[in-house]
Amino acid sequence: MLPDLRSPSAKSDTRRPRVDGPAARRIQPQHLVATVQLLQRAGSASHDAAAAQHLVEALASTSPGAYAVVAARRRGGCRIIASSQAAPAQSDEILGVAEETIIRNEAASLDRTNSNISAGKPLVADGDQAIWARPLRDDQGEPIGAVVVLSPTRSATPDVWEYFVAKVEPVLARFRVAAARNRFARANAWLAGRRGLLSCALVCGLAAVLFTPAPQQIRCECRVEPRTRRFIAAPFDVQLKKTLVASGDIVARGQPLAMLDDRDLQSELSSVDARVEWAKKERDVALARGKTADAQQASLEAAKASAERERLRLRLRNLTIRSPLEGVVIESALEHAEGAPLATGQQLFEVAPLDRVVVEVAIPESEAARVHPGMAVAVKLASFSGRIWRGTVVRLRPRAELRADASVFVAVVELPNADGELRPGMEGRATVTGARHLRIWNWLHGPWETARARLGW
Repeated sequence: MLPDLRSPSAKSDTRRPRVDGPAARRIQPQHLVATVQLLQRAGSASHDAAAAQHLVEALASTSPGAYAVVAARRRGGCRIIASSQAAPAQSDEILGVAEETIIRNEAASLDRTNSNISAGKPLVADGDQAIWARPLRDDQGEPIGAVVVLSPTRSATPDVWEYFVAKVEPVLARFRVAAARNRFARANAWLAGRRGLLSCALVCGLAAVLFTPAPQQIRCECRVEPRTRRFIAAPFDVQLKKTLVASGDIVARGQPLAMLDDRDLQSELSSVDARVEWAKKERDVALARGKTADAQQASLEAAKASAERERLRLRLRNLTIRSPLEGVVIESALEHAEGAPLATGQQLFEVAPLDRVVVEVAIPESEAARVHPGMAVAVKLASFSGRIWRGTVVRLRPRAELRADASVFVAVVELPNADGELRPGMEGRATVTGARHLRIWNWLHGPWETARARLGW
């Protein structure tokens, strides 16, 4: 297990160390020759890994039993790019030392009391093994990698290692800068080489979208209306006693809707009954006296009064207004009026069946010529979010109508309504699927028609 480099006497210096003073004086002539050869080989290398390989071989050759590693900084950590051995022992521990050296951007050292190596040297003693770790920096002092050397303590030569690394460090830094520039140049060349293809593909894709036919989608306002309507009127002149339903109520066939007042009818019936009895008596008197003509006249009066009595009795039997069908009360004209006089034929209620309804689709005047019976329609109502009813155009009313200050033609769509969910008056949006046109025409003809209308063309 390699020791932790974090020591009490660790010192931070992001500048490239200079090799001078006593350390420089310990450099032997053979080291100078080896440095020149190292610089020649590193300078002629094709990439940073090859230059780093020359460096670790030179470092390992200075101490018997030593081996060296160069780790380069990469995204997310670092990796070994050169090693003086094919498969260095303790590679994970060495990589951990390199990563910590890069992160701290400083060399590690031990206090004088903890090692026989003088303080300030990037050397850590672990028993009879010396570990030398030093960051590699670029021209701005930023760490780009680390050098780690493991050697027996008795043969460690940290001054020589520092000398070699200090000389080769600028070469490795230039390789990193050149590699970054090459990556940018390759990426730019790749994009430049494919820019034409990408532009062509984009243009072709856009043309394929714009100039392929697709059904025209005409979006309009719509409203639910009853398919048929039944109007219920007053059967004769009478007073309204009370109403039993209100607008929007669901009613069954034969259900009472209103009650009519019988007081005037009862009074009139009593008078007619008296007339009938009087006419009969007059007839009997005329027959007793032998006045045949008077008897016939009295008989006619009695018959007339009897007919009037039957008419009044019939009205008394029909004082309850009932619904002629099952449906919904669209309108109750006298909903809050009781005791009001009614005239014969006066509208009281409007009732519509709910088994089938129609949707009135307001087609803009500019699109009316493109809508025909049989076209598919999708209906979305505000009362039912997310639900869609589908039908077809049954007919297009020939006369324009004014709705919301706009001139529209109404397309009628019939929809089944067995469960009674759809109520008259519900509003929403409808989409009419028209004939197929180019997509660009579908998208632009609306604004074009609007511009033409405003400019008077």
